[in-house]
Amino acid sequence: MPRGPDRAGCRTSRYGPGPGCAGPGRRRRPGPRKPPGRGTWDGTEPANPAPTPGDPGNLAALKFWQDNITKKYGADKVSAFKAGWGQYMSAQDPFYTGKVAMVIDGEWQAVSIPKNAPGLEWGVSSIPVARPDLDGTTQLTASTLFIPANSKHRQEAAAFLKYMVSESAARELSLALGNLPARTGLAGDPAYAKIANFDAWLTAMKSPKVRSLSSAPYAAEYATDLESAFDSVARDTATPEEAMAKVAGRTSGYAKG
Repeated sequence: MPRGPDRAGCRTSRYGPGPGCAGPGRRRRPGPRKPPGRGTWDGTEPANPAPTPGDPGNLAALKFWQDNITKKYGADKVSAFKAGWGQYMSAQDPFYTGKVAMVIDGEWQAVSIPKNAPGLEWGVSSIPVARPDLDGTTQLTASTLFIPANSKHRQEAAAFLKYMVSESAARELSLALGNLPARTGLAGDPAYAKIANFDAWLTAMKSPKVRSLSSAPYAAEYATDLESAFDSVARDTATPEEAMAKVAGRTSGYAKG
C-alpha cells in the first residue's frame, strides 16, 4: 500500500517552520547517511546502463562529509557523541532533547513530537538543491500489502485488502500512524490540517518529481554496499573514490534477473 513520500529531502528543525518540504524516504536516525543519489540506481537510463555509485555528485557529497565532519571533529569523537543519543522517537530522542538541531526524517514526527516532546518548537524545511531543475524532487517509499500464494483464505484476505485501501480506512490508518495517505486523493482532506507541519509532506507527495528507489532484485544488496562504503568514509578508513570504486566493483556480481 503506497505510503507516499516520507523523509529524504525534508529537514526537521528545532528553529521554527521553513518554506516547506521537498522530500521523503524511510526513517533513519540522524547522523551519517549514504550520499544523495545521482546518476542512476538501477541502470535503466540510456546514458547510464549500470548503477553509478562513482557519480561525481556522490563523490562530492562524501568528500563534504569527510572534510566537514570526520576530519574536523575526528571519527572517534563523532562515534562517541552518537553513542550518547537516546532511543529514536522516545522522550530521549536526540532531536527532542536538543542534542541534534536538525534531522532528515519522516512525516510521522508530526504525530510523535506532540506525544514525546510536548512544547518542542520545530518546523519543516526543504533541503537546498544543487540545480534549479531539481527543485521539488522527492523520494517515495511504500508499504506493500500482498496475499501469499499458499494462503488458505484468499477471498477473505482480498476483501480485507480492499477495505484497507478504501478511502475511509486509508484515512484512519494514516492518521493513527502519522503516515501520508495511501490515496493521493486524500492529500487535501481537512483531517490532516489538524496535524502541525504535516502539510509540508502532503505538498511533497503531490510533486510531479516524485521518485522511488529501484525494486530490482539486487537493490537490497546494493543499498547495503553503499551503506558500508559510507561508513568507511565516515570512519576515515577509505577515501570517497576508494569506497565507491569498491561498490562499483561489486555491482557486476549482483544477480539482476
